Amino acid sequence: MHKVDMLVSAPHFFTMEGNGVGYKNNTVMVIKDGKIYDFVDAETARSTFTAIQNLSLDHHAIFPGFIDAHMHTSICIVRGLAQDTNNWMMYGLQPFDNVIKPEHKDAGSKLGIIEGVMSGTTTFGDFEQGMD
Repeated sequence: MHKVDMLVSAPHFFTMEGNGVGYKNNTVMVIKDGKIYDFVDAETARSTFTAIQNLSLDHHAIFPGFIDAHMHTSICIVRGLAQDTNNWMMYGLQPFDNVIKPEHKDAGSKLGIIEGVMSGTTTFGDFEQGMD
């Protein structure tokens, strides 16, 4: 038996793994060293792992990782410029956004995405142009 931090069981997991939403059922999420270690079927979990904590969420759908459904990563590069400004979007952000070059926006997007991934965000909904 492998000792892990936590086993989370629920009838529905949406992992975003593979195509679609990565739907899994009859599944247990294995947490080891504070991170998602694996998803295994319930029978395998019982025979393979022993956990410090077992969390059974019989009537829940689990979305592991954070989902940021509305972000504008390119303006991460100008973060902090308009903190003390009334009407921050019009008078603080907009003058800078009007003159930012595409390479600056790319750098801002890289910064925002790296920060998101480092904090556990697994799904991004970015509302910027040129995000391909």
